[in-house]
Amino acid sequence: MVEQLREGEGCEGRVLARAAMRQEEIVLEERMEPEILARVRALIREIANREYPLVWVGKAGMTPEELVEFRKMNEELPEYIRAEPGEFMGVEGSAGGGFRIPEVGGPRLNALDVVMDLSGEMQEETEAELRHEVMHVYAAKQGKVVVQVADEIEWVPRERLTDEDTTWVIGVPGFGRGRDLQARHDVIVEDLPPVVGVWIGTRTKAVPIDEVTPEQVDEDLLKDLEHQAAGGTMDPFVIPQTPKVKAYLAKHGEYPG
Repeated sequence: MVEQLREGEGCEGRVLARAAMRQEEIVLEERMEPEILARVRALIREIANREYPLVWVGKAGMTPEELVEFRKMNEELPEYIRAEPGEFMGVEGSAGGGFRIPEVGGPRLNALDVVMDLSGEMQEETEAELRHEVMHVYAAKQGKVVVQVADEIEWVPRERLTDEDTTWVIGVPGFGRGRDLQARHDVIVEDLPPVVGVWIGTRTKAVPIDEVTPEQVDEDLLKDLEHQAAGGTMDPFVIPQTPKVKAYLAKHGEYPG
């Protein structure tokens, strides 16, 4: 009987301990929520102060203003180390190492104009990256933050799956979004249901910053906002000089920024 009472006391103690731990977690979450939302607001202010990215037409390189500065600097150097745009400069003591002086790039366009008026003229993945960045800057300038609403799923018959699709199959054991299956396509397909879901993207919406809830803020969103606040993509965006782009330039000219 005494042992039973002690056992009961032990169970009750564990329950009380778990309850206390959960209460501590709730208090910690309540403390963290204002900090997280304050961090989001600060990042949105930084993003709002950004200019839209510039998109090079044809090729990236130096601007005419940068070329003028380069010429001035070049003239001040000893003749034996002067260089011209596009010239490769070797590094002494490095086998084949060095760098190439950028050439003068093509004209530039504002990324917002490219997204609004020249959609479909860029390589698909590059345009998706550009659109994502523009979307964040555009929303931030309106005091909003872009949050994920849902995943976009397309239901595809098994026989129509491509090799690329199999990487994005969801809801099937052994398959995961972006997972490298390291198996032959014909063997994989045999194990799938007749119709499978394929992840094709994420549905998002712009929410006023004062209406954002802690539940909408996850680690991925914070990383994305930090990336955008730091200036976004470092590599230059380039759009091919297609007939539509040439016509746009002829009508509107290069972006003056």
